[in-house]
Amino acid sequence: MAGHPSKCAFRLVIPDAFTEIHWSGGPG
Repeated sequence: MAGHPSKCAFRLVIPDAFTEIHWSGGPG
């Protein structure tokens, strides 16, 4: 889960499942 600082920040705010989906089809 390393690479985008924003991802880490989002993971602290929203559930991992949602983050996975969001970043999986996003700029991740």
